[in-house]
Amino acid sequence: MEQVARDLERDLGIVVFPEGTSGKGDEILRFKPSLLDFAARRDLPVHFAALSYATPDGYGPPSRLVCWWGDAPFLPHFLELLRLPSFRARLVFGDAPVHDPDRKILAEDLRRAVAEQFVPMP
Repeated sequence: MEQVARDLERDLGIVVFPEGTSGKGDEILRFKPSLLDFAARRDLPVHFAALSYATPDGYGPPSRLVCWWGDAPFLPHFLELLRLPSFRARLVFGDAPVHDPDRKILAEDLRRAVAEQFVPMP
C-alpha cells in the first residue's frame, strides 16, 4: 500500500487485475475486494477495461492457446502460443470510471461494468 501511495503521488497509474488470478476467458471471475481497498478508502475513480482474444480459423480456441490458466505449465503453453501464425486481442475501455468507498460494493460494481464490455471466448 505504501508503494501504491508513492506511485499515485508521482502521478503514476496503478494496474490491478482484481480477479487475482487468470482464467480461460469464458467468464469474468469474482473480483477480490481486498485488491481494491486502496481505491475504495480514498474513493478514487477506477478505470477499467475488458480483454478477450481470438485465434485464426482452423486453430484451437484462445481459451487453450492464448490464455494461461489453471495448473498448465508455462513453458509448454508459451511454446504452443508461439506456434500460432497470429492471434487478435480485443481491449475495450469503459466509458466512465467506477468508485465507491466500500471495497465490496466497488468490487461488485466494477465486475458488473467489466462484464458489460466483455466478449467471452470459446
